[in-house]
Amino acid sequence: MRSLVKSRIFLLLAFVVVASVLNAQEGVSKVGSLNIVKEVKPPILSVVQGSVQFSDNNGNNAIDAGEVCNVMFDIKNSGIGDAQGCIAKVELRGSTSGITTEQKRLPQIAVGATQRVIIPIRANMLTTDGEVTLTISVKEPMGFDIAPFDLAVHTKAFDAPLIKVADYALSSAGSLQKNTPFDLQVAVQNMRTGRAEQVTVDVEIPQGVYLLSGNQKTQYGSLEGGKAQMLTYKIIVPTNYASSTIPIQIRLKEKYGKYAENKTIELPLNQEMAKHTIVVNENVVEQNKTDFTKVSIGSDVDKNIPQSKTINDNTYVLIIANENYKSQEVADVPYALRDGEVFRQYCKQTLGINNDKHIHFIKNASFSDFLDQIDWLKNALALGNTEKAIVYYSGHGQHDGNPDDKSRKAYLLPVENNGQNMRTAYSVDELYAELGKTNKPVTVFLDACFSGARRDGDMITQGKGIKVMAPANYPKGKTLVFSAATGNQTAGFYKQQQHGMFTYWLLKIMQETQGDVSYETLWTDLYERVRQSSFDENNQNQTPTTMYGGNNDDWKTWTLK
Repeated sequence: MRSLVKSRIFLLLAFVVVASVLNAQEGVSKVGSLNIVKEVKPPILSVVQGSVQFSDNNGNNAIDAGEVCNVMFDIKNSGIGDAQGCIAKVELRGSTSGITTEQKRLPQIAVGATQRVIIPIRANMLTTDGEVTLTISVKEPMGFDIAPFDLAVHTKAFDAPLIKVADYALSSAGSLQKNTPFDLQVAVQNMRTGRAEQVTVDVEIPQGVYLLSGNQKTQYGSLEGGKAQMLTYKIIVPTNYASSTIPIQIRLKEKYGKYAENKTIELPLNQEMAKHTIVVNENVVEQNKTDFTKVSIGSDVDKNIPQSKTINDNTYVLIIANENYKSQEVADVPYALRDGEVFRQYCKQTLGINNDKHIHFIKNASFSDFLDQIDWLKNALALGNTEKAIVYYSGHGQHDGNPDDKSRKAYLLPVENNGQNMRTAYSVDELYAELGKTNKPVTVFLDACFSGARRDGDMITQGKGIKVMAPANYPKGKTLVFSAATGNQTAGFYKQQQHGMFTYWLLKIMQETQGDVSYETLWTDLYERVRQSSFDENNQNQTPTTMYGGNNDDWKTWTLK
């Protein structure tokens, strides 16, 4: 009996305790028959106006495949109690494939405080093109929730990059030889619209070849679609190197390990190179294109040189390119060596003059070189089977006398000349006289001016402060002359294409016509294109001229080939 009474008393006490707890949770406590309301201090939460933000790695305001993004907003507690145990979460609707998120448990938000909330949004490679709606909510344990709000964001399927060696170029004072350092410049480009991350470039050179400067391994954080990076390596080959070629391995990697292509560059020893500055010209492309146009190192006329199907054994060519002058008083001529080298290639490949003995290419010619080479050409023209000849000159021209002297003469400047002593300069009158004696068609291309100016528009020598009208020197016999400029004009250069302005358009016309062009058409195109480009690119007037030693216009029917 006693145990039964104890059991009933225990059950009654347990009931009272449970009821008290439940009443306490409701803010009510009972004393006897009275209900006493307990004080409650709720938080009042709200999203701070203008604080909602969406952020992504590449800044395109979209959720890209493989990307981690964030939704961010600020919560303010303007209630009378602290907020504890709140949970922020995002629900997804729409193009949700490959997209995941997570809920965030928030720390205590004190009365009057503001809390920044960041919720990550992750997209894997299954993400598709479309739009996803992010429904964002914040739950508070006592029910003082923030009303859900929506954020619509575009989604993008994986856009693969493609890292490639877009182009490369060599730069040296002469041919690629042993014991002579040379520069290899490489353009690495992302050929597609997808952003490449963690891009690395490794260069591997053969054993026994030495890298003098440039990083063997280069790392880039990212490379946007169409963008390119330039790398320059200075390399030297010792005397005991056995092979005739230098294979350079360019190994490319990116984040995923499958959107980059390696390249092997085979560099033959003893190949001719022009000393020049290499410039990368990034092509402007539309953003909706899948593939981008390759960047180009150097000029478009240096590539895709037309190949003649016929052999031309009856033409002789003399090329003189003077770029590096020995006197400190005479400025160098930008791109002159390159002008001469590329013109030589067009003569060989496009005009079909593939016998090296028929083409003399003289770099940085001295006064004696001028005399010797003109004699060689005269002797070649005296041969019975020689039909015609071409003379090409890129370098400085100069005049003698003062601006008012009508007897002034024009000269081609050898590299040892100081621009003032014409006794060691080669007379244009003498050139025309010697060529005219041959009585055979000779075409002369002069990428030079005789006004005392250099290619950048300044004066050749420090002592000359004004430009003068160039003297008129007339060819003899069957000699036809195309000259780069007239009067007191400057024979300028085309910086973007890294050639003399006149030479660039001469080569361009040869490229477009594959050398099958009449001299009348050649002259018309040269005249128009040089004038227009010189004004557009250099803001200066440059008007080519043509002169013929004969008495009629039969030269107009001549052709380059």
